[in-house]
Amino acid sequence: MNAPFAALRRIGCLIVTLVVIGPFAPQPAAADDSAPMESTVSTFAGSGRAGTADGRSGNAEFLSPVALAEDRSGVVYVADDEAQRIRAIDPSGYVRTVAGGGETDSSGLHVAGSFRNGAASIARFDLPSGIAVRSDGALLIADRGNHCIRLVKDGVVSTFVGDPGGRGGVDGSREVARFNEPIGIAIDARDDLYVADFGNGLRKIDPAGNVTSVALPKGRGLAITQVSVDSASTPRLYVTLETGLARIDIATGATVFFATGGQNLPDQDPLPHVYVPGQHSIGHPFAVAPLADVGFVYTDPWSQSLRISFDTTVRTIAGPDGENAAFTGGMYRDGTGNSARFASPTGLLRMPDGRLLIADTNNRRVRVCSIPMFRKTAWLDAMSRAPDRYRIAYVGNSVIAYNTSPERTIGVALEKGLNAGHASLPRPASVFSFPIIGSVTGIGQFISEDLATGTADLVVWQLNATEIASLQEIAGGNPRGVYLSADPNTWRPPFDAALRSVVAACREARIPLIIAINPLAPQLSPGESWYGKMYLDDHHSFEHYEADTSLILAETRKMGIPTIDLTPAFERVERQADHPSLFASINYHYSEAGSELVANELLAALLREHPWRSKSSLPESKDR
Repeated sequence: MNAPFAALRRIGCLIVTLVVIGPFAPQPAAADDSAPMESTVSTFAGSGRAGTADGRSGNAEFLSPVALAEDRSGVVYVADDEAQRIRAIDPSGYVRTVAGGGETDSSGLHVAGSFRNGAASIARFDLPSGIAVRSDGALLIADRGNHCIRLVKDGVVSTFVGDPGGRGGVDGSREVARFNEPIGIAIDARDDLYVADFGNGLRKIDPAGNVTSVALPKGRGLAITQVSVDSASTPRLYVTLETGLARIDIATGATVFFATGGQNLPDQDPLPHVYVPGQHSIGHPFAVAPLADVGFVYTDPWSQSLRISFDTTVRTIAGPDGENAAFTGGMYRDGTGNSARFASPTGLLRMPDGRLLIADTNNRRVRVCSIPMFRKTAWLDAMSRAPDRYRIAYVGNSVIAYNTSPERTIGVALEKGLNAGHASLPRPASVFSFPIIGSVTGIGQFISEDLATGTADLVVWQLNATEIASLQEIAGGNPRGVYLSADPNTWRPPFDAALRSVVAACREARIPLIIAINPLAPQLSPGESWYGKMYLDDHHSFEHYEADTSLILAETRKMGIPTIDLTPAFERVERQADHPSLFASINYHYSEAGSELVANELLAALLREHPWRSKSSLPESKDR
């Protein structure tokens, strides 16, 4: 037995080296009452035919439903933007037009926008894109094409704030304030309005009509799409932008940012570390329905799906199970879970009974989803309530399950290999995959606080330079173009601190830890890293990156942590005459061959060293 693995017997830790960047949901090992129930999607209103006809829910027509709101009596309001109408669905299911109008053009798919105040039946809008209900029952409409906020009260439409004659970004009183394509709107318990002003950012309107701008995270852009307000113990705003989703504490302004597609952008402000493990990256949120202190549900038009983020987990609960449905497109299908289909799901509303309404824009329908009975710790419960299985928590960033079906992930391949009769496991293995978007600090926090509590029997942590380079302490906080050898002193202290914390937590819980370190594409070969050089403005030479893996290994070994380096396996394949590409052609995630290589190497290491044998005999030892 080599020295590193001898140390495993002393401190219960094993470290492996790997690279990852996106999230995947753990598979419950056993069907019990801790596992979430499957969601069900059905049609709430709309025939799917293009038109503006009112009527019973199954006969009514929409052109482009994009936003939803509900009043205290249970009436659901729909902003039908291409129809230039505000529609209402009463509790009996009847659909009627409450404001706006106009004839469809020759295509039958569009009504020309215009502006007119007055009686609701003769009033006109130009792309009404957001809707909220005030405490007195009045409707407030984000009239995007007219660059103003409209008020519908007592059957009359008026201009609440803004000037339909011109766009702008001026704050101030109702008379002087200007907007630039207000696309979304939300209201809090005090009747303060928050407006997603597409051309300006986030704006706030108090009940008197005074407008102020709300600061958004720097470096994230101003292309805002929607805003929501939750009813948590500490009320927060959820703001969706082209670059991701910002959660803002209304009282303090404290912000947490979730980047789209799992790409960590540079933080110019000291935002806290964020980790988002689960089945996917955060994706591309459009509209958000907060779940108070538990998490949030959101529509993702890129993946044509409905997703949920709760208790550090991101999961698709309805629609196709992938990161990007651009090539498959949308379609209409009611059904359960991943069998349901949407076509550009946009607006979202959580009803008092917990069901979700979705503005299924291109299907010209409003859909309803009965979401699973998620508890705050549902996925971790699935592990803790499976004592008949040997529970392996497989933690990393997104490459462990990026843009792939669950049955083709590294975790599933590892589980199959362990259960093939070759391992001396105390019980059949179940591998729960937790891909995480974040730095070493965030991932370490997740392991220490959520996994090293007796929940898991073994933790396998895939670790690479991306998680280290994304530490806030590195200049710019941007892994693109930031190589570890540039200034090791910027990342070594937080890296060492995170590792010590995880080792201590796992030792206390008597849980073996395996950290896997594998090379990133630019650390492996110049050929595998052409994408970064071409598209990421990552023009540093191969020699800059080649040293990164050895630097990580040196740190773990200096601390006395057993380490398995996967780089030799990658290099062995890379040197073959007819070698397969080990990374995707469009990013630094694994190809299918790369995922297979990782799964095989991890399996071989586990079968060779049997870390599960060390759990019951871990002595106390001092940190080095």
